[in-house]
Amino acid sequence: MELNADFNARVVVHSEQLAWTPSPMAGVDRRMLDRIGDEVARATSIVRYAPGSHFSAHTHTGGEEFIVLDGVFQDEHGDFPEGTYVRNPPTTSHHRREPDRRWRDVEQRRLAATARWGIASIRCRRRRRKSLDEDRSPCPCQGTRDLMSVLIVGGGLSGLTLADMLEREGRDYQLVEARARFGGRIKTEHCGEGAFDMGPAWFWPGQPRIAALIKDHRLAAFEQYARGDLLYEGPDGRVERGRGFASMQGSLRLEGGLEKLTSRLAGGLSSQRIHLGKAVRALQKTEEGITAALQSGDVLEAKQVVLALPPRIAATLHFDPPLPETMRNAMRDIPTWMAGHAKAIAIYDTPFWRDARLSGDATSRHGPMVEIHDASPAMGGPYALFGFLGVPPEGRKDVPRLRQHIVAQLVRLFGDAAAAPRQLILKDWAFDPHTATPLDHAPLYAHPSYRLPAALQGIWHGRLLFAGTEAAPQFGGYLEGALEAAENALHSLKT
Repeated sequence: MELNADFNARVVVHSEQLAWTPSPMAGVDRRMLDRIGDEVARATSIVRYAPGSHFSAHTHTGGEEFIVLDGVFQDEHGDFPEGTYVRNPPTTSHHRREPDRRWRDVEQRRLAATARWGIASIRCRRRRRKSLDEDRSPCPCQGTRDLMSVLIVGGGLSGLTLADMLEREGRDYQLVEARARFGGRIKTEHCGEGAFDMGPAWFWPGQPRIAALIKDHRLAAFEQYARGDLLYEGPDGRVERGRGFASMQGSLRLEGGLEKLTSRLAGGLSSQRIHLGKAVRALQKTEEGITAALQSGDVLEAKQVVLALPPRIAATLHFDPPLPETMRNAMRDIPTWMAGHAKAIAIYDTPFWRDARLSGDATSRHGPMVEIHDASPAMGGPYALFGFLGVPPEGRKDVPRLRQHIVAQLVRLFGDAAAAPRQLILKDWAFDPHTATPLDHAPLYAHPSYRLPAALQGIWHGRLLFAGTEAAPQFGGYLEGALEAAENALHSLKT
């Protein structure tokens, strides 16, 4: 949106003749005097607040000025009566406290790279309008801002690894994560001394990046337990012993769970550069870089943005200017690995299946779990069996009933000792809004051939990049792929 955007032209606006335009915040209306951009904008407006309305905490990356025209403006910094002029420098933030009376203010915000005169723009614009015919010299407060180099969107393994590499190189970056925790699809639950991965759990020999990262952080890997017989459950629920093969034999797991690795990565980063609970809702291309609008109301600007998240999640963002439909379709066409799955872990005080010379591995055509493995720690208890649910997402919504069927299946397979787990933990990734979209509810019958398609390369002249595991051409979908994608993104940021 552009309104009175030519600052070399004289503009006269009779504000009382303008209609009030609702803002995204309930009870907050605006009369727009000039504007460049949509909700993320460089704008001058008269703002009217209804009784009981408010605005959420937000940051003015480029600074802000306002004049209170009527009533009292109140925020966490104090009370500002009619006639007060306030200038807030770049990167300051505030939120509105409940006011005693209705108030209006003229607010000027420079949020996009099209701003002409920085935080002093109201005063400078007045001076220029008064003397346009007399003096065409540049405004003395005109200048170029320093944007952060890189904004990383997503604090999973890929995003954290990229941040770690940038920090080691002494480069400028910020990382925002929508969740209240780091790790993304890596999520570890704890019971007693045991750590149990609800997302990815395995990696393999021959994957050099994950091996090096574990070594660098002085963590330890151990081999997936696979000693003993396997079980097979037929469509009629009958169980056969010794049929099948140990599909995960030879795979590796991390002592203490994979969240231990992401916690080490996050702990090594500057706390001023990483931010939880900051979901990005929109990205806007500007002359200097990209502006990111967050759900919280915060606005961040960077020369380049790296989307370290599934492409299908990226496709749900608002882009300005809009991306061609070919790009959006390319994002939607990339399946998010394991996003449609649900995982159940049953925790026990003893590994009774091992005592019966069973490996804990089972496959089933009866369900609800179709694949089961031993999920116990490397040493000591508590011990656990985990399984992937074969029931479609829509059939998993009745969680109490689902839990009953899971326990019943474990009893059929492993005997009465499985009837009373110390704890039964379920994680359904299909309904995690930061992981899956409805497109991910369709089952995947094979591992996709991942790589970033040509349509998603060079977006906005190379300023917008992808770095999730689905972008990795060799190990896409694996933990190693997340590291590979981060490595590739770092190389692209240098070119």
